[in-house]
Amino acid sequence: LSLPKPYGYLYDDHEKLIVDFARLKRDPISRLLFGNLVKGEELGVPALENVSFRFSRRQVDLDSSQAMPTVRVNNRPLIGHMAIQDRTWIGTHGRLFSFMLSPVTADMEPSLADDD
Repeated sequence: LSLPKPYGYLYDDHEKLIVDFARLKRDPISRLLFGNLVKGEELGVPALENVSFRFSRRQVDLDSSQAMPTVRVNNRPLIGHMAIQDRTWIGTHGRLFSFMLSPVTADMEPSLADDD
């Protein structure tokens, strides 16, 4: 019960929200037994079936169940597990996802604005 609940957001490469981890509908048994662990199968995204997200208070770890690296994190192969942070890119099976701690807003940061 003291384990942190899942948090953060997963977006596709078009900034479309794929998963809100805090609002993810989960099986009650999985939620009870694995409260801080979300398996890829629970996400409903076929490309992420072989990974899992482990949430702690300080970080989020991405784990791979594949012996061969088929997932890349910020363009590095995921072998075993790796800590991910805000704005981490996850690539697998020709798809690209972005893990965010805060939801994407329609407002752009001034530094990203086009000065034309």
